Amino acid sequence: MRQSKLSIWGLLFLFSMAIESAAWGQFRIGDFEITGYYQYTVNPNTDSTNPNNTTCLTGPCSPGLYKRGGKPGLHLMRQFLDINIFGKLNENWSVNLEPRFILDMTKYADTHYRQYDSFQRRFAGNGNLLEVGGNDFGASLNQAYVDYKKENVWLRMGKQQIAWGEALGLRVLDTVEPLDLRQFFFFDRIFEEFDKIRIPQWFLRADYTIPNETVPDLTAEFILNPGAVVPTLLPAQGAPYNVVPAFLNVRNNVPQGEPTVGGRLTGTAGDAQFSFNFITKPNDDAVGVFQSFVGGCFAPPFNPLACKINLDGRHPRVYIVGGSGNYNWTWAGAVLRAETTVTTNSPFLNTVGGTPLNIVDRPVWKTVLIVDRPTYVIPGLDSMTIGFQYFPTFTGGSLNGLTDPNGSKVDSIVNTFTIFFQQPVLEKRLSLEFFALYDTDSAYWVQPGAHWEIGNNLRLDLYYNQFGGSEKRAGRFGAFAFASGPFFRFTYGF
Repeated sequence: MRQSKLSIWGLLFLFSMAIESAAWGQFRIGDFEITGYYQYTVNPNTDSTNPNNTTCLTGPCSPGLYKRGGKPGLHLMRQFLDINIFGKLNENWSVNLEPRFILDMTKYADTHYRQYDSFQRRFAGNGNLLEVGGNDFGASLNQAYVDYKKENVWLRMGKQQIAWGEALGLRVLDTVEPLDLRQFFFFDRIFEEFDKIRIPQWFLRADYTIPNETVPDLTAEFILNPGAVVPTLLPAQGAPYNVVPAFLNVRNNVPQGEPTVGGRLTGTAGDAQFSFNFITKPNDDAVGVFQSFVGGCFAPPFNPLACKINLDGRHPRVYIVGGSGNYNWTWAGAVLRAETTVTTNSPFLNTVGGTPLNIVDRPVWKTVLIVDRPTYVIPGLDSMTIGFQYFPTFTGGSLNGLTDPNGSKVDSIVNTFTIFFQQPVLEKRLSLEFFALYDTDSAYWVQPGAHWEIGNNLRLDLYYNQFGGSEKRAGRFGAFAFASGPFFRFTYGF
């Protein structure tokens, strides 16, 4: 079986080589243009064992979900092939297909791991992903849509990625679609944001540019998913990035047939751009409510690894309103950005004695304030991009006895700051990068890195993630200390 999967991947890799040899940048078949990239990533583990894989109901248990004790040497080793097929059918219609192929080699390269499903999709409606594969190999039609453009009307219909918002490392407006965290979580190169892990869903997307003299680009957008819902996809228990403790068994009860409906109004007035946004949908993250104990938790012989708590992972409907503004501050040579959302009924858990009994809702207000400024720092080099973000989150109402969906105590105010630098050198072939995030409750994430473009079709990335701090509640950045380590990434574009 393993040799068969590796052979499949070898054929895919040879296919990518054949495409490049025909013509750099594109390969044409009639009206269709094919481009894409192959990527190989290695992420060694330099910190510790993932506590979520070694925590039983009664406390630490070794080796837990691992095959043997000790710190694993790898978080990830994988190959990835992304192909984009674009066809211009006529002046109004076009089609886009994006198949993806992934081979996860982590558990073969590191014998600490038991077999786990690298691409688990245990939820009702998993066929919406258009994904097939087994424990190690996954193939999916990531996007598949048609575009129609005529005068002031633009339509996009099919499985597509929708990105609202521009914040780095944090999501405020970018909440239309859930994230695929099964392998990368959100620790990838920060400047690529969420492009690889945002899950495309089945949408009708319609834009209409409203004729007027005051705001020439005033555009109304409407989006509709009729109910082919996909939740946030988490790593399997036992996987390197697993965030669900070993003693929990969460049944992802995803409601199919409930629509996602939203829209926004965008435009430019002078030096300022603005948007007003609205969306309602089932909550992306499962909110786990207690169901039962399983595995002989109370009757001998007691097996600490088999003793689990069953949780019903529910996805209540949420309503989110917000907006954004960008201002080109010419005098200061800077761009000012702001995004804000209010989730009027964000779900939380009412917990008694550590047991989540039912869901209650509270309003949550998220805002991010961003300043970007190109600055000449080193004589003789191109300008350095310097960015600063302030990200406050406010939760209203009484929070006594409540936890968030991760099971952590809820704070009424959480303040997070980020700063990032990007300095191009060697005629912009090499970018030296730095990103740092600080949670004022004492947690941090730091990512220095380098992005090197070798010629026209090769990219090398080297970056390092370091998580830490005394704030180690689930879902906060200090809890990800086990995920610290370097990334080595090779990309070949065709």
